Amino acid sequence: MKKTENPIESSTPAVAPLPVVSGVYEIKTPTGDGRAALEAMAAASPVPTYVYSQEQVDDLIVNTLAPNETLWRAFAKPSIHGKFVQAAIDPTRSMVRSMLSVVAGGKWPTLDACIPPGSILDDVDRMFYEGTDIPRELPFFTVIHYIAAMLLQQDVQIEVEGRTTRPDIWTIALAPSGAGKTFTQNVIEEIFGKGVRQFPEAASAAKFVECLRDNNHSLWLRDEFAQYLSSVETQSHMAQVKDFLLRTYDNNDIEHRTKEEDVIVEDPALTIFGTTPFATIKNYLSSESLVDGFAQRFAFVVAERDERRIKPIYRTKARLPQIQEKWAANLATQFHKVYHVDDVGIAAYEEAFYMIVARSGSESIDESFSRRIMWRSLKYALIYHVITGKTDNVLHAEDLTYAARLAALNLRDLRKVLDQYDMPVFNDISKKAKSFVERRAASGLKTSKRDLVAGVRGVGKATEAQEMLEFLADDPALAPHIELAAARKSNSGRSSY
Repeated sequence: MKKTENPIESSTPAVAPLPVVSGVYEIKTPTGDGRAALEAMAAASPVPTYVYSQEQVDDLIVNTLAPNETLWRAFAKPSIHGKFVQAAIDPTRSMVRSMLSVVAGGKWPTLDACIPPGSILDDVDRMFYEGTDIPRELPFFTVIHYIAAMLLQQDVQIEVEGRTTRPDIWTIALAPSGAGKTFTQNVIEEIFGKGVRQFPEAASAAKFVECLRDNNHSLWLRDEFAQYLSSVETQSHMAQVKDFLLRTYDNNDIEHRTKEEDVIVEDPALTIFGTTPFATIKNYLSSESLVDGFAQRFAFVVAERDERRIKPIYRTKARLPQIQEKWAANLATQFHKVYHVDDVGIAAYEEAFYMIVARSGSESIDESFSRRIMWRSLKYALIYHVITGKTDNVLHAEDLTYAARLAALNLRDLRKVLDQYDMPVFNDISKKAKSFVERRAASGLKTSKRDLVAGVRGVGKATEAQEMLEFLADDPALAPHIELAAARKSNSGRSSY
């Protein structure tokens, strides 16, 4: 069974009870001359009260509460809010390193680690896990895209360092035929109701742009999506769709002249969730599309069956009303038009970015992929912000950490897709291995040959890993962080790589 513990919340240090003060972070000045109050405080404490200034007391309380972001964001007054932000930056970086340590250690987060306990993702996951044999990724990402579409329809944006983006997530889920894709979408639609506008089918470029004009900021659910993209690449009457999609991804206005009229689409945006069988992806999506960046606009999700026994009848009806009611209650508040990423969120994003990009290099994945995946994590963070019941308009470090975990899963599945192609890999495996050893060293860990095999793509055997570690151990800066096997190091110092 899946875990129920919230790994993020459980890692947050408990805040010790503070002395009784007036307000959450502020001590009010006594009335009158305050002499009686000061005498009483001095009698009760062995430390003279005159030692502490109001600023020192504020700093003490700020530093104590800084790790509890939800608390101070809810109650801190504007006059001291900036102090909380600055005090929270270092704890936030440490939290992200801790929560993504599995990535630096050569493993991947699990889907469980991406599901906040008690959220709609948790409720839906349990319903499908216990009542069906459908791969868990399908209901999980269907919910993600429905929420993104709801936010998109309300014209919600994310602002970071003066740049804005929309929650217009594009995903291709790779699942076996008969995996329950249609059933999943129908059940999730029952939860959300008919309020999410959906993009219709378009059999030509002209029809596509008309549909986009009439159904802008909608949700596009489409099966056999790789086949559709193939038709865009190969069929003349669909050729312009690729340009329309690229402009839609960048939210750039589209102008197109048809036989009847000039069609103008301002600020185009779509949330896209396409599905296709994993076994046929290579037949329809060319390696050229991956290289030229078109397919990089999509995240890939590999939805595989797990150990659950095949079920002849799917049972989800009993839990649907409860989930519908809870969903309506949790999102009764109107969304903000703009959600901001302040210095705390930027610290979380930057820390996660370096860890994800470094792991991307270890997996022989070009940086262009990992950069897009990490920018997408800001959109994930907004969704996590909403489903965890937060009502303010600033994304929290917790939101961004959950989002980074999900981005890491996208990276893992992208590697599975790239393995289907004859894509060139980076030649210098030693650089990847060195980076891997350095990351583990920063966490106080030594690297063994088993760690290297698990964490660096291209090092496939224990003998290869041993040779690589022996080669790296020639560097005095790396040697203390390498755990060599008992076998004597070769005199050549050379690696077969």
